[in-house]
Formats: sequence, C-alpha cells, structure tokens
Amino acid sequence: MGGLVSYDPSIKVDLLKINPAFIEQYTAESAEVTEAMAIHGKKLFTQADIVVACTGLLKPWGSVTKTKPEGTFFTSILYLNETHNFHYFIDGTPLHRLSALTRHIATEIIKLIDGV
Repeated sequence: MGGLVSYDPSIKVDLLKINPAFIEQYTAESAEVTEAMAIHGKKLFTQADIVVACTGLLKPWGSVTKTKPEGTFFTSILYLNETHNFHYFIDGTPLHRLSALTRHIATEIIKLIDGV
C-alpha cells in the first residue's frame, strides 16, 4: 500500500503522531517507539494487513549506549491487528547489517503468514 521512512524524530511526531515526550523517554531507536510506529502506521495505512516498523543503530549515531550499541535494531510487525516485536544485534558493516536485518524481517513476515 505504501511506505514511510522516518529517520528524523520529527517525522515520527508529525506524521505518525507519536508523542514527543514518549520518544524523549524511550529514545527514537527503542522497542517502545518501534511498536508505537507500527500501531500508528496502521492508522495511515488502514487497509494494510501487515505494517512493519523498524528502528535501529546502523551507524555510530543516534541513541548509542553501552547497553544499546551500534548494530542494535528493533522491529515491530503488526499482522492482522496483532503486534509482534523483535530485537536484533547485528555485527558487521552498515551494508551487512542492513542486508541481514532485511532478511530477518522477511523471515518473520513469512513465519507470521504461514502461522509458524
């Protein structure tokens, strides 16, 4: 149906209508904000059966900490109005990380559709 890329928190606030205090509390790259992105994304794409939201630290910027290092990713997949949350740590170059994350998400979508 469509897609939205929201690298900047202002997009999460302005388009997805996520409360800025919520982003401030949990950070833009967090499990909590990722799940909110999927839920609010469903409001934009009302006819979609699957909504995928992903945040993460592809490169050394954003909310990197010792407990949330570069290579940390959060994914929420809203499928048939049920949210499924995933947390990954992927080592390697940014290109490798992005490729691996894409494979992880595709695998999880297939499992959900197949009922596995």
